[in-house]
Amino acid sequence: MKRLFCLMALGAVLLVPLSCSDDILKDQTDLGQFSVLEFLVDKSQTNKYGQSVFCNEWEYSMTQMETWVDGTMTGLEEVNYVFPYNTLVLREDWTMTAQGMRGRWLYSYNHLFIDCLGTGGGNYVYQVLEVTSDRLVVRQESYPIGGPIELHLFHNNPSGKHIFMRFTYTRK
Repeated sequence: MKRLFCLMALGAVLLVPLSCSDDILKDQTDLGQFSVLEFLVDKSQTNKYGQSVFCNEWEYSMTQMETWVDGTMTGLEEVNYVFPYNTLVLREDWTMTAQGMRGRWLYSYNHLFIDCLGTGGGNYVYQVLEVTSDRLVVRQESYPIGGPIELHLFHNNPSGKHIFMRFTYTRK
């Protein structure tokens, strides 16, 4: 009986690192493979959520377009011409699947980083607006064509007109 208890305790200890942590993870200063996207991130933001709430199978629900002029939101409307991944599975071991493509994800600076470049997708970064056990809302700025993107980013200079696409997912 003692031996069985020891084996069960050892098994429980080994499974702990595989489970999603409820702790809010510290922002990672070394973004590793996501460092190419670092300039798109407002590094003054900090993580607001624990990893466990992200670890779900998410299904795309809707897209909204936010319009900002000189630092003030002037419009929010639902649009039907911009679609992100229809399904998004985020796992506790920082792996992910999006419409059959596999990759990695990271949550840092209150941004969700996604990399499925090696399986036909791309690299993406989204600001996390809300995440609960049933809903995930992220947004991404639409970047102007031409010229250096970083000069036009809202977090670098909120003046002028900025457009964000807000994607809402629900738990599948």
